Amino acid sequence: MEPTALVIFFHDYGSNGDDLIARAEMIRLASPDAAFMAHHAPSQIPRMAAAYQWWPIKTFSMAECAAGAAAAAPALDAFITSELERAELASARLVLVGFSPGTMMSLYVGLRR
Repeated sequence: MEPTALVIFFHDYGSNGDDLIARAEMIRLASPDAAFMAHHAPSQIPRMAAAYQWWPIKTFSMAECAAGAAAAAPALDAFITSELERAELASARLVLVGFSPGTMMSLYVGLRR
């Protein structure tokens, strides 16, 4: 069966997409025709296996978060576009779900799409 919607999960700092994809089973009950995926942030945290970050966090300042989200956004936006095209779905059939910095990325990219 072809999916009628696409749900993409974006993880927290120091995590990875595999940590959130298990949540798909809870949502699948309400959306059995949706496809679910989780995306790893673009850079691995040095010296931490399977730990990724959307941007390096040093100060937790608003300026750092805004600059980090802006830097990570183009690749994430391209990924979303690619996945929608692959699934042959319109943007209106997309749900972005995030946790902590993953939520920031969902809002930053999602609202600009």
